[in-house]
Amino acid sequence: MFLLREFVQNILLVEGKKEDILLKYPNFKDEIDFFVQNDPTSKLKYLDWEMKVLSSGKALEQEIADVVKLFDKFQSQLQKKDINQYSVDDFTTLRDDLFTLRDKQSKKKEKVEKRYQLENKPNSEIVYDSDNYQIILIKNKEASVHFGAGTKWCVTMKQETYFEQYDANNVILFFIFSKQLDKSSPNYKIACSVQRDENNKVLIQEYWNSKDKQINKTVSKVIGSEFGDIDSTIKQIAVQQPKSILAKLKSGEATEEEIVQIYEAYKNHQNEKERQAVLQLVAKSKNIPVEVLSQLAKDKNSDVRYYVARNPSTPVEVLSQLAEDENSDVRYYVARNPSTPVEVLSQLAVDKNSDVREQAKFNLKQRSV
Repeated sequence: MFLLREFVQNILLVEGKKEDILLKYPNFKDEIDFFVQNDPTSKLKYLDWEMKVLSSGKALEQEIADVVKLFDKFQSQLQKKDINQYSVDDFTTLRDDLFTLRDKQSKKKEKVEKRYQLENKPNSEIVYDSDNYQIILIKNKEASVHFGAGTKWCVTMKQETYFEQYDANNVILFFIFSKQLDKSSPNYKIACSVQRDENNKVLIQEYWNSKDKQINKTVSKVIGSEFGDIDSTIKQIAVQQPKSILAKLKSGEATEEEIVQIYEAYKNHQNEKERQAVLQLVAKSKNIPVEVLSQLAKDKNSDVRYYVARNPSTPVEVLSQLAEDENSDVRYYVARNPSTPVEVLSQLAVDKNSDVREQAKFNLKQRSV
């Protein structure tokens, strides 16, 4: 009884913090849920800072969550040991410092040339060309890595999955190249990210120089007399560009055929981070075929199986299989899944892991009310 009471009290404490943040940021429910699920402390100590960065438009949730996870791990090696000492404008510098610490620990001495080496052909299109500027529509990650080389834009990091996150959030990217400025100028390359709604209507259009500094307020002066033409060209093309399959996956619009197509394309992908990121989106999809869910339930990566365990569409036979998974986080979300049958919950109520046991008991108790 003591463990159950302590467990319930911890849930109430976390939910209280979550509700406070929801009151401050009512339009970010899904993002807040993401941060809660990926919290490295289980006490949401970083949630307020994460939301400040997210609401500023500096980065998307996966990049912010990665930084927080690394900060929690390496904070003793940083000069500032309280994350709240870092302003929104410090985010890129903090990210780069933490990535350096991570790579040193794992003994990865990645060369710049290797980082930007292309495995596939860049998919891009020149959509504007004048005596002063050229604009390239970025259509895949290889194009982002290639044309964004030498910048601090997160979408150019080939080994990370930030491009995929922007793509899944229905963001279109344009890179603007100056034909007049020297390559050393921070304005030689300017990125324009266009956030679109579910109907591809432009919601937010933002500009960043090569140092990853947002220049929305000054971009018209930086570009000069052509800014009106450039801005309208970008808006027009952004509306016309169809959604990617990743964007359809995240919004729940992907058909079974598209889900199978992207699963087959990524199930054996060489870049493990990309493979995991895409398969997690597949595993969360409400239209996912049962046969794909069954295959993902056997995936080598526990994070992929974890999302199968969370999906309310996962059939009973697959949940029963995952209830015996070696990873306790997977079993925990089977115990939490509203589709898990009582007999499986009863099995998990005597699991060797205390969190799994208490969650299963809590779920059983909720159903009996």
